[in-house]
Amino acid sequence: MTGSAVLERPGGEEAAADPSAPDRPVRRRGILGPAEVLRPAVDRLRGASPASWCTAAVVVLSVVFVLLSVQPALIFRENTPTGGDMGAHVWGPMYLLRHVLPHGRLSGWSPDWYAGFPAYQFYMVVPMLAVVALHVGLRSALVVPALGLAGAVAASGWFVVALRPWRRALLGAGIVLAVLATPVPYGVAFKLVTVSGLLALPVAAWAFGRLAGAPFPGPALLAVASLFVIYNREPNLNGGTGNIIGGNLASTMAGEFAFSISLALTLLYLGFLVNGLRTGRHRTAAAVLLALAGLSHLIPVFFALAMTAVALVVWPGRARLRWLTPVLVVAGLLASFWVLPFLWRGAYVNDMGWEKLPQKGTTGPRGPQTIWDYLFPRSLLWPVIGAGLGAVVSLIFRFRAGLFLAAGAVLSALGFVFVPQARLWNARVLPFYYVSLFLLAGVGVALVLHALAVLFARDPLRPGAAMGIGGAVAAFVAAALFLGIPLGTLPGATLPVTGGAELRIGGLTLHRTYRNDVPSWVKWNFSGLEGKLPANGPGQKAPEGQGGWPEYRAIVATMQRLGNDPRFGCGRAFWEYGSRLETYGTPMALMLLPYFTDSCIGSMEGLYFESSATTPYHFLAQCELSQTGSCAQRDLAYRSFDLDLGIRQLQLLGVKYYMAFSDQAVRAADADRRLTRVAASGPWRVYRIRDSALVAPLTAKPAVMRNIGDQQSSWLDPSAAWFLQPQRWSVPLATDGPADWPRVTVPPVPSLRKGTNCAAPSEPRTPCKRKLGDRSLPAVREQRLPKVTVSDIRSGDDSVSFRVDRIGVPVLVKVSYFPNWQASGARGPWRVTPNLMVVIPTSRDVRLSYGRTGVDWLAIILTLLGIAAAVWLARRPPVTMPSPRWAGVGDGEGPFPWLADRGERGADDPLGVPGPGLDDGAPGDQRSGGAPGDGEGPPDGAGGSDPVDGPPPPQSPEPPPWLSPPPVSEPPPSPAPWPSPPPVVDEPSPWPSRPLPPAAVPEPPVVDEPSPWPARRRDPGD
Repeated sequence: MTGSAVLERPGGEEAAADPSAPDRPVRRRGILGPAEVLRPAVDRLRGASPASWCTAAVVVLSVVFVLLSVQPALIFRENTPTGGDMGAHVWGPMYLLRHVLPHGRLSGWSPDWYAGFPAYQFYMVVPMLAVVALHVGLRSALVVPALGLAGAVAASGWFVVALRPWRRALLGAGIVLAVLATPVPYGVAFKLVTVSGLLALPVAAWAFGRLAGAPFPGPALLAVASLFVIYNREPNLNGGTGNIIGGNLASTMAGEFAFSISLALTLLYLGFLVNGLRTGRHRTAAAVLLALAGLSHLIPVFFALAMTAVALVVWPGRARLRWLTPVLVVAGLLASFWVLPFLWRGAYVNDMGWEKLPQKGTTGPRGPQTIWDYLFPRSLLWPVIGAGLGAVVSLIFRFRAGLFLAAGAVLSALGFVFVPQARLWNARVLPFYYVSLFLLAGVGVALVLHALAVLFARDPLRPGAAMGIGGAVAAFVAAALFLGIPLGTLPGATLPVTGGAELRIGGLTLHRTYRNDVPSWVKWNFSGLEGKLPANGPGQKAPEGQGGWPEYRAIVATMQRLGNDPRFGCGRAFWEYGSRLETYGTPMALMLLPYFTDSCIGSMEGLYFESSATTPYHFLAQCELSQTGSCAQRDLAYRSFDLDLGIRQLQLLGVKYYMAFSDQAVRAADADRRLTRVAASGPWRVYRIRDSALVAPLTAKPAVMRNIGDQQSSWLDPSAAWFLQPQRWSVPLATDGPADWPRVTVPPVPSLRKGTNCAAPSEPRTPCKRKLGDRSLPAVREQRLPKVTVSDIRSGDDSVSFRVDRIGVPVLVKVSYFPNWQASGARGPWRVTPNLMVVIPTSRDVRLSYGRTGVDWLAIILTLLGIAAAVWLARRPPVTMPSPRWAGVGDGEGPFPWLADRGERGADDPLGVPGPGLDDGAPGDQRSGGAPGDGEGPPDGAGGSDPVDGPPPPQSPEPPPWLSPPPVSEPPPSPAPWPSPPPVVDEPSPWPSRPLPPAAVPEPPVVDEPSPWPARRRDPGD
């Protein structure tokens, strides 16, 4: 060798003198050439083992299998997605983009639904922000230089030596810049985000297995096991409960895509949690993933926190608690901007009244429903057996991650059984039970295959990969056939009219009696509103030739014309509910009136039922103004069709337009003097409602209820009773107000708790029949108010302003109450029945605006502190972990830890599969986070050792076969296909390399120049 090259090796000068290390010259100016950057990656790919290629292939094929089932051709077609709740979710990201983000907020007020509600105060915002990020871009020639800049940022960490420790962060920043710069059609962006959680789940399952140290083919089999989670339809009871519980494809198409995104993030968090408790690393990654999971959907975080407690039992020790404490603190701080206001304002969250399963009086496949119909249905017999196998072999092989999953299955089952009747529906716990069950079954198969490979190997410490490869390939093929035939997505698969599903391969026909019709849901949703045809044939939800996109487009255009007409103008619309709406793609299609009219025409009904305390009153009115109302919220005192009462309620709520299509509703509306027909479109008749101004004077002072609070469980019952008794409307009821307002005490009534007899509470056998609102209210003496005239009423997206001709007289503002409303030129606002606001003007000009309160500012400050804490945590060294009291698979030991040589360790494989006989993803010593005693190591997320650039693990006393000199009979290795480096350089190399056989490595000179970045010792488990 010529010249003097500096070598970067762990250990500084001693490593530089290592004759087995090759020299890697770099350029004098610290800029690397493409060949020099690509050379380590090429080395890794050329050295990849068959096990690595098998794992990569199985994971990729699993993702492709999911992608094909969600019909990518329809995903990339620009239209308006529809179907179930998904059709209404379309409103959210666009409202954020148009109205909330311009105010510098991530959650704010929306007048579009429910007479106004706090948008994304009580519903997770991160998936919607992802849609916005994909959709928004530079829609001009600037996109080209912007993409160039993004590419330069992403590549700078790999080509510039000084930036190399930050290459991951720069790569991520470049990707984010590229996404923000590239415009994606709104419908395409929305659909990509909706399926992202499903596509990520096999990758997340693989990552969990790798981070947990599952032996080959464990990570690959976990990716296959995740497919059964995605296509699971259990519980198939009560009309298909499994279609709405979250996490699977059916629930995602029903609109629960935020849940599947959060579930994938939760699984990733659990992987980093398990790995961190073993190695002391990844604290920042775990904290960020936990925060993102909660900001995507709240329910999976409960499972994540429960499993975090389990992890401390499976991996005990003070060092683990020291690792975990800052993770939880930083995650909580990062999510504070949303979580803290959510918890602080929880009194205003509506409860739709979901009933705990199993419901009494419902039948299952074996008679009355029991918990066993949900936890151990016959269709899950083999997964349950596989999970039992996984628990047993995990105990035998001391695989802690398997025991961790077993505990997750048991805890989820107990949660389903013992979660009380409350706002959290216990069926929402079942997805975590299924995830734990299927993954544990995959662990069981993987450990058995790995054990067999060891038993049949010549050297038990170095088993071959043939059995694992065969098992992984067979598992994927079996899963693809088992799942793909009922889905009808495999080439040659058909869904006969007679039922079942078939797959024809040559002369062979495979038949299954089960059919999974979720792909038809995908087609229905992703073909969009624009793809819905008018009714054609018998059994349709609309008369022949009616319904579908043409009818929907016409009524939306009609409402937009009314809003643009100065004679009528913008305002809230209340539409009749009925099965006809399903022909538009979803019964919720008209919730998109504000989406298509840019918030000019609001909809009294919206999607986020729990986000508005006004929701119950909408459904009470809906059942009175619809021939067949949905009456969706349980336990309310609904009335049958009553146009007179319903129109009075709409006047009270400030609704401007009533839209009807049924013969009964249209006849009654035509005869009502309070309604004026202003438009017709197909079967729809649109009426203007008189005396429904947004701000109106009161005739009497409101009365304050002494014993009723703002908690929805306390407020709703008397408020609903007041809403159903118009003779009481002259005196609104409030929870607080000035001292001169009258005070009343609401008499107690029997609770609605199940098992209570309304007539005789001491007799618990008879269930209570009373509904919310079905109660008496106290008599209130009216205190008359002077007349006041309200004029010049203006409404914005988060403000209401008006003028009065007299000050000091209370006026009613027909906008949903929320504590963030602040009044200028008036005292108040105070909450009054049903869920509106009253202010007392102190000047003739009054303005109400939706602002930030102290808790909102505190939440923002805490999130900023969380970002700073995450950066600080990333720069901290790993926590040194103690040796486990009993080591096993996943702790750096082989499948039979009591037989293995404790000094033997595997080497990391170029594609992530470890050396023979050891775990997939945790090579080297798993017992500490760094070199014993030195406390040093790479910060999480900021350089350090990694599979590409990190130094190799410590070698065992007897070198593995791949480090031994090649036999004499073998030809020498061929020269590298990249250009030769400059002959003389004097800067250190930016990477270490896998050592070549000693005979093929020329001896480099010993030099003592410093490395361009601190030398790092390999951290076990990286």
